[in-house]
Amino acid sequence: MKSNMISVLNLKSFFVMAMVVIFLTAAFPVTSMAATATVGDFTVEKSGSSFNLSVEITAYNGTDTEITIPATANFNGRDYAINSIKEGVFDNKGITTVSFAEGTSAVPLGAFKDLDSLVTVNLPNTVTQISANAFQGCDGLKNVNFAEGGESLRLYNAVFANCTSLESVKLPASLSFIANDANVFYGCTSLKNIEVASGNENFFSENGILFEKTSDTEATLAAFPFGKSTASVNLPESAGGLSVTKIGGHFLRGNNTITSVTVPASVNEIKMYAFAECSNLKSVYLLSEAAPEFGSAVFTDMAEGSTVYAANDTVKAAIESDAGLITAGKTVVAVGSPEPAADPDPVNPDPVVPAEASEAKISLEAEKDITADGEAVFNVNIDEGKHINTLLLEVSFNKDAFSKGTIKVNENLFASSQVNWEENSDSVNAVIVLNHPGENTGVQCDEKTTAVQILVPFSAGSATEPAAKIVDASCSGIPEAGANAVEGTVTITNAEAVFAAVSLDVNGDGSVNQVDITESQRYYQSKKGDDNWALAKKGDVNRDGVVDLEDLIAIFHE
Repeated sequence: MKSNMISVLNLKSFFVMAMVVIFLTAAFPVTSMAATATVGDFTVEKSGSSFNLSVEITAYNGTDTEITIPATANFNGRDYAINSIKEGVFDNKGITTVSFAEGTSAVPLGAFKDLDSLVTVNLPNTVTQISANAFQGCDGLKNVNFAEGGESLRLYNAVFANCTSLESVKLPASLSFIANDANVFYGCTSLKNIEVASGNENFFSENGILFEKTSDTEATLAAFPFGKSTASVNLPESAGGLSVTKIGGHFLRGNNTITSVTVPASVNEIKMYAFAECSNLKSVYLLSEAAPEFGSAVFTDMAEGSTVYAANDTVKAAIESDAGLITAGKTVVAVGSPEPAADPDPVNPDPVVPAEASEAKISLEAEKDITADGEAVFNVNIDEGKHINTLLLEVSFNKDAFSKGTIKVNENLFASSQVNWEENSDSVNAVIVLNHPGENTGVQCDEKTTAVQILVPFSAGSATEPAAKIVDASCSGIPEAGANAVEGTVTITNAEAVFAAVSLDVNGDGSVNQVDITESQRYYQSKKGDDNWALAKKGDVNRDGVVDLEDLIAIFHE
């Protein structure tokens, strides 16, 4: 009987709590609204929250044709970086010159796409990212001026594609990354020269062609100036003292001048659309005895009656086995060479089979429990790995949620480690080097294993979501006993993790009681993505992304 009475009392308490929640929710509804600000001649709208925050220029209200894009907009006394420009904002405004204010860190996605009136772009050295398609199709663009002195500039897909008036461009010493190793200047039919400022450690140019340094010994053909008046192109086997081993994506895409291309035997990879849509390209000669690794649609939509000549039947079969590499009815594959074949070698030794390279698949995850010292714990895991003797990691943490911490290394995998902490304006970064002992064949993992734990002091009152991200990773290894270490490849299967420590003490007074229920119900029905989530998430005690009845019940039963 006593047990039944307790059950009845608990049930009654449950319904009482439910009625209180319903009443308070009706009295204090949760809303999410966008905010608008005026910055000079620009209207800026802020919407969303946390990682999906949009601060977008939605209108240009001025009459000047030479404009400067502001870096920030102020809402309620706080500056927010402008990260978006609404499509069509500058249409029919006659804009000829666009400059970006000092402090601008990124040019938004497709910001000036197809703006035919644009002639000049001025970029300060604070810009670290030009997003995809930012200036694509700007037919009148002639001048792109990069200020020197920046730290690291990243270019994303097709940022200057089809800018048909651009004749020359000088890339800054700070250029460090081009997405997908792709030609961001494809379709620039007037472009005769690509230059790279001295001191760049990642890119260089020769004969107006842009190359990327992919290792201490290898380079990638990154961009070809379409304005070169040459019909037959023999791509170089080496440049800058490095072996040319890759052709980047979109390398000659849409080039209608070239009729013949010879690809040297050193090339072992040709990326997506490298020779696609070249309407006059009749012949491509592949000199490699082994089939390169092909991206998608490499030889599609070439000239009618065109031929891809392979060095042997094996390479020919590799191309024909992928129906998406060529356009049937336009292009065929044949065995041939642009030069007379050499006399056969009387000695034909067995081919040398290269040893397996160093590889790592890694992921980042956050533990739910905070340590006794108030630290959040993030694990960098090796999901799969082979021949890993050195693993280099850079992990970034939100600065207002975390501060510099310590690491714990899995000593069964790595014998020594080094960590350097770097502090930026909005993040703290851990740069970690992990070393495997001895000169053997390195770490081998067939299942997920934690390589290193990163413990960072946690501030529960942060305004942004407490998250970490792997921003860079590389590895090297010794593939066989007695061999030299070689550069490997790293695949990041999960780059970001959010720390969501469970705590029922909503108001942070050190105890769990009715006050915590009251505090949680204030944000009832708030969910991740709402404008008020930075405050409301403390009521989401079970960390499922919404403040609901389950959270109130969890606190009640405590």
